[in-house]
Amino acid sequence: MSSPRLFLPFALLSLAAGCGRNLEDPIFAYGRVLNADGSGRKIEGLSVDRSPHAFDSTTSAWPVNFTPFSSVSANDAGDFTLEIVKADSDPTPETVDEGYRFRMALPLDASGQGAFLSFSFDDDVELPPLQPWAANLAATPGPRLTFAPAPPSPTRPITAQPPLTFDDGTNGGQKVEPTRPVPVAWLHSGDATFWYQWDVTSPWEPNPYVMEDFAAPDAQLRTVSVGGWGFKPLGAESSYVSFRMEWRTARIPIVAGALRPVSRGAACQPAPANGCPWTDGKADVVSFNQYPGRLPHAEALTLSLTSPTRLTRAVVRALDFIPAYKTTVQVLLEGSADGEQWSLLQETPVTPLSEDAAWNTFAGLADYSAKDSPYDPPFNPDGEPTYLDVPLKDIGPVRHVRLTVVKREGAKVTMIPMTRLAELSLFE
Repeated sequence: MSSPRLFLPFALLSLAAGCGRNLEDPIFAYGRVLNADGSGRKIEGLSVDRSPHAFDSTTSAWPVNFTPFSSVSANDAGDFTLEIVKADSDPTPETVDEGYRFRMALPLDASGQGAFLSFSFDDDVELPPLQPWAANLAATPGPRLTFAPAPPSPTRPITAQPPLTFDDGTNGGQKVEPTRPVPVAWLHSGDATFWYQWDVTSPWEPNPYVMEDFAAPDAQLRTVSVGGWGFKPLGAESSYVSFRMEWRTARIPIVAGALRPVSRGAACQPAPANGCPWTDGKADVVSFNQYPGRLPHAEALTLSLTSPTRLTRAVVRALDFIPAYKTTVQVLLEGSADGEQWSLLQETPVTPLSEDAAWNTFAGLADYSAKDSPYDPPFNPDGEPTYLDVPLKDIGPVRHVRLTVVKREGAKVTMIPMTRLAELSLFE
């Protein structure tokens, strides 16, 4: 589910930082490369890439284009120093709307695991350690996935300033450290994601409805932490580093499912000319183009089954909708025998991550760094589409099923337009 982004208030601090620096003065980012067990990792010529960091108002996006910039070498303890000039930091007083974001990525190991760090800084700072996650992802028939716990959040250096304080107006000030990494599971069939689940725990076994009958499935785990720290370096008024630490496993094959939904091939409304793309058994995400010339969206999706069926389960894959700011919305599934009288099959809340203080504070950072991975597609936990696996109430045989998203404010119910969906799968 996409949601509005709160861009970092502390990004503005860097505009006043480093008043005593000249653009040609050197500034330093101190870091460390570690092995998975925490020991220092000596490494030669670790590439440092750089991307312009500027918002493109024409596309309402943060373009990402990392290119080689420099390299660093870590000693036996894993320590390294990145030296740049003030003019290359983010941002400079002369380029308020511009700057650069840097990235350092470990080479993938033999199992396909990797980790990278992307960051922006405006004067001397310390970076989070660049350390892989020994996830040890494995699969057994079921499928059943086992893996190690996610890494902890990066620890604030002793040279850093006290953490930010977030005040939501109700709970008072809360100290905000970098977000907590949690294991996130992706299940793929080819290039398409047919299931995504936040904060899975080992062992984890997706149920047969989630697996459906997608061909040649595989599984992958990723996890991320976003955050920032302030510093008071010598020769500058202040400094700040904002960062994204992301870890990934390889994609490993898992046992395929064998359940075919009764909705496979069902007609739908809206009704694209080439048949319903939301019941075709493919996990590709398809936009609703009900209103040509406008933002693709639909108020409802209605499936029509070939015969009355008593349904027990529904799986909603990659549902996206126009966001309701920091608001829990409800995904509704309703059934009807005649297409006129509707009864509730299930109502499921979807709560944005931004209700958490850390994700709220760092939402902008998570958004603009979502495409920073050199290994994998974009990943923004608070902006991923919604995947739901829900049991259905027994309301008797139905011919029609309607999917909608609503926001409730007291007695007032507001429809939330849906923009994209991969599949709506219904099971007996």
